[in-house]
Formats: sequence, structure tokens, C-alpha cells
Amino acid sequence: MTSAASADELLPGIRLGVVRGTTYGLFGPPEEFVPQARALGAGIVRVNIYWSQVEPEPGRFVWTALDALLEQLDDGDEAWVTVCASSEWATRRTTRWLPASPALDIDRYRHFVRALAAHRPGRIRFWQCEIEPCLPLFWAGTAGDYLTQLRVFHDAVEQADPAALVVLAEGIRRNLYYPIAPEWDFHRDSRAAGALMFGKLQLLDSRGGIIGHRHPAADAFESMARLLRDVTRVRRIPVTDRPDLYLFEAERSHGTPALVVWERGGDEGSANELAWEWRYLRAHAVDVYGARVPVDIAAGMLRVPISPTPVFIDSAVAGGR
Repeated sequence: MTSAASADELLPGIRLGVVRGTTYGLFGPPEEFVPQARALGAGIVRVNIYWSQVEPEPGRFVWTALDALLEQLDDGDEAWVTVCASSEWATRRTTRWLPASPALDIDRYRHFVRALAAHRPGRIRFWQCEIEPCLPLFWAGTAGDYLTQLRVFHDAVEQADPAALVVLAEGIRRNLYYPIAPEWDFHRDSRAAGALMFGKLQLLDSRGGIIGHRHPAADAFESMARLLRDVTRVRRIPVTDRPDLYLFEAERSHGTPALVVWERGGDEGSANELAWEWRYLRAHAVDVYGARVPVDIAAGMLRVPISPTPVFIDSAVAGGR
């Protein structure tokens, strides 16, 4: 892959995906989650893999977690693996989990990463070095330590699997939702961040190692994934006289573009109106929760109520003009 390759060549289309959680197979058997993610419309999944679980002792490799992920992938699925330098024998800070820290021997780290990427080359599309090294929760080292390790990581992946990409973070073309389901019962302590945040944003439940029951956020994710399927470009449309209006057009490789709109401020229960030129015969709209939103089309104009809740607008019949 050359550095001159365009973003469209490297990352065709736009995909929504999910992260399994902070760990995968570290504190228990790696469970099935990719089919559930695929059912929500996810086109990419991400897991965190720790040095401690892949090479628990020097030279002894355990592929249980990585193989469990790979066996769930279908053709067309993309996989992203974030590799964390956490080890009870090979890193500056002794731990199985977090925070990760610099390798005691950079050549051993190179060997570990090369072995990981070479295990089944061509199956993992994206490799990431560490979670968020800017935060002490995830990285117990300096910025210089991280850059040193990142260079070695990049070279090792490139040698083992030239078709793979080394990435630093998510972006518009690959956007990942964290997490698909909790890894433990956050609600035992309401002060935990998971109880404060993920209770509202949680997609699915995880009980007894099985990911299943859907929450309202799962319906919102599925609606958004369906609307953005085959999207090639998203652009914001400025509306000069309404600075609090957020209007986006999603261009798609097949069918007509779609609109996403909301208005900042105001009360959730009250709604203003969007009047927009509409070249299609029909339209349908749903909000982020999947509830239908009334639309009116007359004289080439679309009228739809808007509020702080995002609304997805699409032509009812692809190509209907």
C-alpha cells in the first residue's frame, strides 16, 4: 500500500461498527458478538488484545481470543484489533490489563507484534498500537516511549501483513460505537462511569456470556446503519440564517442521498420546521429512536418538524423523482 493512495482507495465507503469492550477473552472465554453486531448493521468490529493473553510466557503463544474473533467474521466484515502492551513479564509495568507500558526489550515487542499480525494474515484490516496513549488510564509511559513503540509496531505489521493498515484512531469513514454490551454489571455501583453513561447508550445486554437483549439505543444504531449503508461521502450543508441547525447530506453509491438534521437548543418536546428543496416524489423520516416523523411535500419543498433529536430523511422509493 503506497502513501500516495487516496482515502477512497484505502477506505472505500463509510462503515459504522462496534467495539466489544475494554477486554475480549482476557478475564473469561471470548464470547460470540460479531453476528449480533452484524444484525445491527455494523460493518466493522473492534477488540482489544493484550500482550499478556497472547504471550503469557516468553515464546508461548495463545491464540484463543484472536481465533474466536476470526471465526465469527464473514466475507465483507472488517476487523480492527487494538494491541495493548500489557504483560506480567515483558513490560515496564507488571500487569495483565491496564495501563499498558513500554516494553522492557523492544526486540521482544517487535517479535510479538510480528507473530500476532502474521498469525492469519489478510483477515485483520486494521491494527492499532494502544487504546488512548494520551491518558494515564491506558498508557504508563511518555509520549516518546509511545512513538518508539509505534514505529516498531508499524514496521512489524507491515512486514507480517502488507495489506493491513496501521491506524491511530477512528474517523468519519470508520466510526465505532463503544461498547456493544457491558463486560460486567455496571449497575452494582451507580458511581461508575458505565452506570452513568452506558445505561443510557447501551446497545445490548450480556448475561452469562451471551449477548442478547436489545435496548432502545440498538434500534437507533440500526436505523442509522441502514440509512448510511453504501454512503460514500457525508457533508454538512450550512444554513446561514439558522446557525443552530445541523443539516447533513449523505451521498450513496446506490440510490438517492439522505438527509440528517437536528437543531441545537430548545426543548425536546417542542419542534421547529425545516423547509428544504426536495426533488423526489416521496419521503419518509424517522428520528434517532426509530419513531416516524411526519413529512409534507408540496411544490418541490419538503417540510418536516425538527428538534434536538436527530431525524433521518430519505426518499421512500429509490430514484423516485
